[in-house]
Amino acid sequence: MVNEDAIRAAIAEHLGVPVERVVDDADFRALGADSLDLIEMTLLLEQQFDVQIPDDEAHRCTTVHEAVSLVRAAKAVNLVAVSVNAAVGA
Repeated sequence: MVNEDAIRAAIAEHLGVPVERVVDDADFRALGADSLDLIEMTLLLEQQFDVQIPDDEAHRCTTVHEAVSLVRAAKAVNLVAVSVNAAVGA
């Protein structure tokens, strides 16, 4: 399970805002993010949480809640892939 507080902390640090402002319905633009910030934040989340976030989904992500959901979904895909690989002996 992905720690939502860790995701929020990573977003806050990247955007240079207090973590208290990084709430579920916070819009990234309202937090001061521009398009480059959003790309960099996606890369940061991928690295920090060892996930792959599809570009089309990342481009549609506009709120903290959506970012948390993307990381959780990507992590779940990773866990399923590991389980399948273990089951087939890969």
